[in-house]
Amino acid sequence: MGRILKKQDVLEMIYGACLMGGGGGGSLENGLSLLEAFDKETGISMEMISVDEIPAGKYVGTCGGFGSPQKYKELGANCTACPTSAYHALQRMGYTLNRHVSYLMALEYGALNMMLPFMVANGEHIPLVDADGTGRAVPSIQTLLYGANDVPITPYVFTDPDENITIMYPSDCLNFAHLDKASRFLCQASDMVAGCAFGIVTADDIRDNLAPGAYTCAQNVGKALIRARDGGTDVMDELKKATPCKEFFRGTVTKFGLESKGGWDWGSVYFDGAEEYKGKQYHLDYQNETLVLWEGDSHVLMTAPDMICAVDLDTGLPVSNADFQEGMNCLILGIPAHKNWFKSPKGIQNWQNHFDVIGYKGEVVRF
Repeated sequence: MGRILKKQDVLEMIYGACLMGGGGGGSLENGLSLLEAFDKETGISMEMISVDEIPAGKYVGTCGGFGSPQKYKELGANCTACPTSAYHALQRMGYTLNRHVSYLMALEYGALNMMLPFMVANGEHIPLVDADGTGRAVPSIQTLLYGANDVPITPYVFTDPDENITIMYPSDCLNFAHLDKASRFLCQASDMVAGCAFGIVTADDIRDNLAPGAYTCAQNVGKALIRARDGGTDVMDELKKATPCKEFFRGTVTKFGLESKGGWDWGSVYFDGAEEYKGKQYHLDYQNETLVLWEGDSHVLMTAPDMICAVDLDTGLPVSNADFQEGMNCLILGIPAHKNWFKSPKGIQNWQNHFDVIGYKGEVVRF
């Protein structure tokens, strides 16, 4: 028997997962609206088990949202149909493969993408696993930890808002780039909102290659954010008690660009430094998730796969790239990615295409 999660637990996890999404995974507003809809509809009392509690011979599926975080934000609480229908299709495929899906986990961190599997698991009356497929949010299928550590995710299920189902079996079960390319075309045909389900995996797969303990970690970070906000303490002092992290700067958003295309949100956010950082300029470049953080025009402070994270200093709330507004006073900090990102060279190499797309030609800069 695992933990029984209540509303406060899930709220803390949303805050932590939003921060540790590294800019992606959906907006905080979207995640909180789902939480309220979830609580109003059924009340929140659901089981979450640890990876060590998964019995031998049992399998875990993964599901979540796919596409533009901004488009999902516009849908509000009306965005659960896609991942639910994807999960149903994955479950049927599991039966045909004699790999029955008994549990569910999230594909990534983020305020939205940690809530969607919660709601699917609750609706299907199956336990959620304290794990996810990345330990951060990612801009493509090939940048999941599955791809970094050669964990096959076929059969891969993609669904659109009309519950049309596409099941993909590439000739090479590790061809994550093909799955992502095909999904982007399908996503553009469905107004950049879709669902996916995949990765019928074992406890050993999760423990050795993915991100076990992800939501316990997110909850600890969420509690730290709440302590700082409610207690009037400095947010960095509280966050350092919950996770390794470092402050890059505090400043005000001066310009924010956003374009939704190709199944992604693209843009840059510019800041003027404040307090001890006054007189300095910073900006971050993102493709759903933040890829590169700059001081000035030439000095790179950090890149993905480590997480570049933001907190609204006026509200104490975490900020995704779908939440920035001009004039917002922010703290920008870094959090190291899960150790499983660095088991294989692919953990860094698989980000190169995204660096190329935004025109970044430099090296990966670690935490």
